[in-house]
Amino acid sequence: MDPVISWPSPPREQHSDEKPPRRKTSPSSSRKRRLTAAPAVEVPSLIRSALGPLECEVLRQMCGFGESTAREVLHRIPRPLAYTTVMTTMARLYRKGLLGCRMSGKTFVYRSRLSSAQLEMQLAHDLVRALVSCDGIQNQDLAAAIVEAMRRERPQLLQELKQALHQDDS
Repeated sequence: MDPVISWPSPPREQHSDEKPPRRKTSPSSSRKRRLTAAPAVEVPSLIRSALGPLECEVLRQMCGFGESTAREVLHRIPRPLAYTTVMTTMARLYRKGLLGCRMSGKTFVYRSRLSSAQLEMQLAHDLVRALVSCDGIQNQDLAAAIVEAMRRERPQLLQELKQALHQDDS
């Protein structure tokens, strides 16, 4: 069984009020702001960070596409959205440590810090961790729900889990 995928090593500590730098609008200013590295994260829980539906949609659009601008993501999303809405959402995902960001001229170029497979694995890991940490659910009810879902959706996975449990008992 593969270990849980962890996040890439962050280069520095996270500051809760950190945002991607804004472009200067004043033409008299010759000083350029430098884009800082992505915020530090310790294998964050995607459930804990409470990603909204639009954040999830944008993150899915980022995974597997390499680098993208807000305009490119906007064109890939099937429903009508404002450009500024997508920009704001991508900035939030950057602050949460899920996207990396760099400047290319006057444009912010974002990239996912996770592949699609890593994102799915992290979501599954967070969900399982959240389920087993619930104090209000009886152990046998939780086990029955997990076994029933696996029996219906992924019977082969249930067999592999049984084998893994038997190996641990040995």
